[in-house]
Amino acid sequence: MLDQEMLRAMYDAPAGVLAYHGSRGQLVPVAVTPYVLGEDVYITATLAYSRKAGLIRQSPKIALLAGGVYLLADAHVYADVKGDFFVEHILEQEMRKYPPARTFQQIPNHRRLFDWFFGRAIIKLEPAAAEADAGDDAWTLVTEGEDGYPSIRPIAEADPEGGDVSIPPEIAGAPGPAVVFLHEESEDMSELTSKAFRGEIRGGAFVRSERPAGTQVGGAGGQSSPTDNAEKAREAMKDWPVLKP
Repeated sequence: MLDQEMLRAMYDAPAGVLAYHGSRGQLVPVAVTPYVLGEDVYITATLAYSRKAGLIRQSPKIALLAGGVYLLADAHVYADVKGDFFVEHILEQEMRKYPPARTFQQIPNHRRLFDWFFGRAIIKLEPAAAEADAGDDAWTLVTEGEDGYPSIRPIAEADPEGGDVSIPPEIAGAPGPAVVFLHEESEDMSELTSKAFRGEIRGGAFVRSERPAGTQVGGAGGQSSPTDNAEKAREAMKDWPVLKP
């Protein structure tokens, strides 16, 4: 399904857009880091911010656009609460793609002190459809696609707060709920920005219905401290399948 050029593009991509369904079935776009192991694509969620993994486990049809590769996939979600699989197989890519995380490794006993970061939910993507050269993921339109999968399509830079956004017919699709999503990162990944505008496709345009909600659209996170969140995640994940290192 994914050829070597597609896998290499995702391996090189520092970030991309993941779309899934939230607790009420609403579309949820978030910026994520894609990882490639062999011929498989993975994403992860730290124990500090693991809610998206639980939601994806409940509704596993997802979409990912990263490195110009567009992927519809069925997600398989695993627990890695001690971080053994993450450290052995994914950490090197994490350090390369997200350099600020290197500071953790410089601290003695870092895996114990930052167990909320090294402990993960591991999400393996089983491709259902793939498209190369699908475009940039800085600005995207997320809508309901076919067969229960979300749809992610690149759009030009937009101003949803300033008025309706005209969408090309081949991208807009049928009238219905939609989210315009922006994410951008500084070159050293020290500054991360994302905005999500919820609305609908109406008359060939995106019509905003709410103010920007960032990555919290659909309830993607927002509990208390990383340590408290990690404790709740361990409890929630205790019956999940486990990936061995």
